[in-house]
Amino acid sequence: MSDNPSPTPPAIPGFLDDYRSLLEAEMPVIPPGRTDPIGTITFAGPGHDLTIAQADRINRQSIQQDQEREITIARGGKWKPKVDTPDQIRERNITLIAERIVSFDLWTRDQQGNPQRIVYSPEMAKTIMLDRSYGWLFNAALEFLSATTSFIPTSATD
Repeated sequence: MSDNPSPTPPAIPGFLDDYRSLLEAEMPVIPPGRTDPIGTITFAGPGHDLTIAQADRINRQSIQQDQEREITIARGGKWKPKVDTPDQIRERNITLIAERIVSFDLWTRDQQGNPQRIVYSPEMAKTIMLDRSYGWLFNAALEFLSATTSFIPTSATD
């Protein structure tokens, strides 16, 4: 073992600051057939605490599954991976999206046609996404979270 301290990592060049991921980004919510948004959803970016907690949870689950497999095989057993149903996969994917929602500003209309705010909660976010009649919103959120540009600020030099 060396008595030398770990080398200091190199500094990140300042010009890369223009491309640092945002902590949060807003997605306009535009229903099919409309051109104007009915609200926005704010998602946690790659460096946000919600995203980091989600990644840590997923990594812990993966490590646990790997350990269970290794123990089973070491004891001479056969490892059968868990097979999820389509509904379980769908719910897991919706949970992954809902966990990244920081807040939303969504509006609907009451029975008299008056605008009514939908109050944000993690449970409400998941409830909306689980409703198959809002599949367009699930798809829009998935596309937004998958796009490499969603959390990169527009450069002032463009």
